[in-house]
Amino acid sequence: MRHMLVTPDPRNQGLDATLGDMLERGVSYDQDRYPERPRTIAAMLGTIGATYREQGDAEKAEECLLRAIECWRQVPDADPVRLAYDLNGLGILYARINRVDEALECYDEALALFGSIPEPTDQNRLTEASWSYNLGRLLARMSRFEEAETRLMHAHELHERYEPDDLSLRSFSHGGLGELAEVRGDLDLAIDHYRESARCAAA
Repeated sequence: MRHMLVTPDPRNQGLDATLGDMLERGVSYDQDRYPERPRTIAAMLGTIGATYREQGDAEKAEECLLRAIECWRQVPDADPVRLAYDLNGLGILYARINRVDEALECYDEALALFGSIPEPTDQNRLTEASWSYNLGRLLARMSRFEEAETRLMHAHELHERYEPDDLSLRSFSHGGLGELAEVRGDLDLAIDHYRESARCAAA
């Protein structure tokens, strides 16, 4: 993939390709080379899909991420973390375009895969916290408040356990819990969380 990104494009006479050119070349890369290497194809498609997502091209992002997920599913001994990352990436896309039911399915499966890791690293658990936080906020949008609180509290507990000195993470956790409390009408609790979020952010 790195070779693909740095190879001069004849359409621009050897000059560095634009992001659009690189993405276009990337999408066809798996068809022209390495069709027998599903790991390479899946990793490449996941990266391209995430890039399209951040560029605001939801249609192409969905296409690439779905293809990446399909490729990972075809690898018998694939690392579940890689599949989980692309599922979560697709969930982020669906949440942004308000396809919340599909986003929920992606988040749930991604977190379930993380839960199946035999010996998770601290970074794995922090990633799980971030995804649990995102899922909690999505559930709150769906008015599934008890489930949202469970996910947000899980994220908060993981942040405190695995990165206790990173106050920015604690700020995010309290902010999410404050938003949930506000939506549920518990303003006193919301204020407490917002104050703690602000204190952590300012520290």
